[in-house]
Amino acid sequence: MSKLKTIFFLTILFISSNSYALMEMGVDYSYSRKVYGSNRENNTKSTTYSGSWAIYFLTLTALELSFGQTEETTVEKSSIAIDGSTITVTGFKTIVDSKMFGIGIKQALGPKKARLRPAISIGYARQFVEDKTFINYSDSASGISGSLQDSESSARYDSVQASFSLQFFLSQRFSLKGSVRTIFPAFDFDKASDDLRYSIGLSWFL
Repeated sequence: MSKLKTIFFLTILFISSNSYALMEMGVDYSYSRKVYGSNRENNTKSTTYSGSWAIYFLTLTALELSFGQTEETTVEKSSIAIDGSTITVTGFKTIVDSKMFGIGIKQALGPKKARLRPAISIGYARQFVEDKTFINYSDSASGISGSLQDSESSARYDSVQASFSLQFFLSQRFSLKGSVRTIFPAFDFDKASDDLRYSIGLSWFL
């Protein structure tokens, strides 16, 4: 916890000393759905909301604070009879909730007045992950069906986050953007391509 306090304390000092610096706010959203199984009976849905605040201390270079939340739900259907009973397991549902707080550097790769401007970001991220699994069942004798929570776990990770974005400016201060972002365990660069998320969003300068 002391590491996070130190980072945010230094960030506040930096912002205070650059109170007239150009600031950029951004919001992003992404949604994905995958259907699988022999009869397409299983599915995974993922929704991500994220936001960022960049303070430019050079013309094209900024300190960036970011936050993201992802909920991924996986539903799998089955028909597993429990020996010696009238109960059948009809499926499983897993919910993974991830929150991310990050700080890093954003570098624009095009002229300040360009209509189309790419940018890259890289920095430190702290992830908080909660995982819950539920078992769905039915009882043929009583006709009752329901769901029971099977397990729950939580963890936190020190990670690296990196992103590439492409901004299309509709005006001098407002833009549409598309982004691809990855987050992976600190210094484990071989896993950088394991968790790629594509999103669309808006950004504006203050």
